[in-house]
Amino acid sequence: MRTIGLTAAGVLAATALIGPPPAGAVDLTDGGAEVTLNVCAQGSSQTDAFVPNCSYTYLTPKAAPAYTYLTSQGAVSWKDGSLAGTALSFPATGQTWPTLTGLFLNASSAVTAKNITGTIDAAGTVDLGMDYEVLLTAGASQCRLTGNVQLSSRATEKLGGQATGKDYDPATGAFAVVSTTYAAPNAIDVTPAGCLAVNIAYDLSKGMGWYLTGTMTLPGTPAAQTAAVKLPKKIKPEGKTVLLKKAVVTNAGQTATAKLNWSTKKSAKGGKATYAKVITKDGRLAIRTTGAAKRLYVKLRLSAPARDGYTAYSFTKKWTVKQ
Repeated sequence: MRTIGLTAAGVLAATALIGPPPAGAVDLTDGGAEVTLNVCAQGSSQTDAFVPNCSYTYLTPKAAPAYTYLTSQGAVSWKDGSLAGTALSFPATGQTWPTLTGLFLNASSAVTAKNITGTIDAAGTVDLGMDYEVLLTAGASQCRLTGNVQLSSRATEKLGGQATGKDYDPATGAFAVVSTTYAAPNAIDVTPAGCLAVNIAYDLSKGMGWYLTGTMTLPGTPAAQTAAVKLPKKIKPEGKTVLLKKAVVTNAGQTATAKLNWSTKKSAKGGKATYAKVITKDGRLAIRTTGAAKRLYVKLRLSAPARDGYTAYSFTKKWTVKQ
């Protein structure tokens, strides 16, 4: 009558990167982080058969199926997380754990999310320690299972005997961790004799096996924010010159802000109407020079702020306008 969902406050252990990173090394750039354990084994929430690449918990069976597939009725996600140095943090408020129904003895399993913390190293090794708590309900009976488990991407889950961990792959985001400790879960009666059916179904003394596989999104090195800019080679000493035919949009999808200055000094700091004026319309940018200056310096600056995955954008062009 059980299924175990994961709720956690975890610890990931890692080593520091020393020197230039080797090819394929994990880029430990500070920023947002997310984990998704993808849907699989739909229609088979509990079985005695191992389903590869599908997150599960394993309890030694007496009467119930051994494997409970955690994502058989929906994906598990940890959102709003962060990576700072090698430290990972996933708040409980950003986690989604599907409630599993139709389990052994028609039971259901509801998870209580808890904060998850840990680390990841430059080689992609993931070591995770998690507290878990799940409420199992079968009819009027309720039993709460709690405990702590240590997991690693460099181990084999010994109770099931087939699932193996996998280091984080920076190219795909794929990773997998398996349990390395097997303490018996605490079985707490929420209702009188609420855990009786659980103890009939499983031998809890053997501990619990865990296999979590999915993808982890880490910040990585921000890409350069760029844009294609077409400008005239010269500006008329007197009259109208179109500088931009349309607004400049960067590869991050942002519209760059344009700032135009001019002066008789090389610094081009200023904007006296004696020498020129700006004409703008629907992203189009032009300058109308008056011809009052024998030599005029004009500077155009385009900019856009940094955003997730992209550095800030900056572009500058200078013209010298001669009579």
